[in-house]
Amino acid sequence: MLKLIVDSTLKESSSEKCDFRYINLIINFIIKFNNFTSLKYIIENNYKSVININEKDINEEYPIIKAFYKSDAEIFEYLLSQGGNYKIKNNNGDSLLSMAIKKKKYNIIQCLLRQHIDINEKDINGKYPFIQAIKLNDIKSVQLLMEYGIDNNIDLDVKNINGSPPLILSYRLKFMDIFYYLLK
Repeated sequence: MLKLIVDSTLKESSSEKCDFRYINLIINFIIKFNNFTSLKYIIENNYKSVININEKDINEEYPIIKAFYKSDAEIFEYLLSQGGNYKIKNNNGDSLLSMAIKKKKYNIIQCLLRQHIDINEKDINGKYPFIQAIKLNDIKSVQLLMEYGIDNNIDLDVKNINGSPPLILSYRLKFMDIFYYLLK
C-alpha cells in the first residue's frame, strides 16, 4: 500500500503540477512512525532526483529535525549519510548540535561530530555549544566536545557572554566535575 501511495505521489511530483514538499511530508510521516525500511525505499528509489531531504514539508518541518525529535539515531544518521544538511536549524534558529546538547542526546551529538561540524559555531543567542554544555552541567557533552576538539586541533578556549572561559565558568557555577575534568 505504501509503495502505491509513494509511487503515485512521486509520479505526480515529476510533473510540474505537484509541490515537492508533499514528498517530504510522506518522509516525515515515515520518520514519525520509525519505519526505516520505508524511508530507505523512498530515498533510494528511481525518484531520487526529485527528492530533497533538505527542504521543509508543507508543514514547514525538515526531515532531519523530525528525525532528531524522534530520538532515532539510526534514521538521523541515515539522513545525514544521504546528504542531509547538518547545518539546518529549527524554527527557533537553534543548530542541531545545540538542540542535542540541550536534550542530552549523546548519540545524536556523536553522529554530528562524525560529520566534522563546526563545534565553535554560536547558536542564535550567541552561545557556544561547549559553553552551553558547561552551563547545563553536562559532563558527558563536555567530554564529547573536548575529545573532538583535541582530536581535531580545535581551540575550545571560547568565552561566554560575560567573558569567562570554560575553566573559570565551571568553577564559578560550582560544577566541580567539569572543573576537574577541564584541569586535566
